[in-house]
Amino acid sequence: VSGAENLLAVKGGTVLKFTAKPQRGYKLHNWIVNGAAISNKSETYNCTANGNMEVSAAFIEKDSRTVAVSTADGSYAKLEFTIDDVDYTEEYVDGKVKLYEGETLTVAATPRTNDMIAGWRIDNVYNTSYERSYTVKYSGSNTVQKVEVVTQSMFNNKIEFAAKYEG
Repeated sequence: VSGAENLLAVKGGTVLKFTAKPQRGYKLHNWIVNGAAISNKSETYNCTANGNMEVSAAFIEKDSRTVAVSTADGSYAKLEFTIDDVDYTEEYVDGKVKLYEGETLTVAATPRTNDMIAGWRIDNVYNTSYERSYTVKYSGSNTVQKVEVVTQSMFNNKIEFAAKYEG
């Protein structure tokens, strides 16, 4: 709240500015002034003090989808989960990442020594890729539901060549 130094004794006519900061996964539903809902979805609300007032904010949960992230059978990699540049690796140790509307998930994979990223299986469709990360954007019911990283040993690759003698 801004606009007055002492909120217990505000002069009539003072303009007060209230700011509501929802936690991750929530959005402002409305402001409530003296028990009545105000149809204002903005995270700031300005009002003029005109007697005793009670101002509060009501929040609702955003739409979400769970993205199951794992390493494919026989693959080995350390996975890290970042949502909008904030590390959530410790929160989602089970690999079931809750992604809310407006968010972007980046899965970073670090293969074990002597392994490499061979690809990513997205909703059971394999894509060859050597990228160490994959990004999922929230898109309602079309949001990716399953992300698997596939690794392989760097020493399992067979290199063949033929030499031709010209003499």
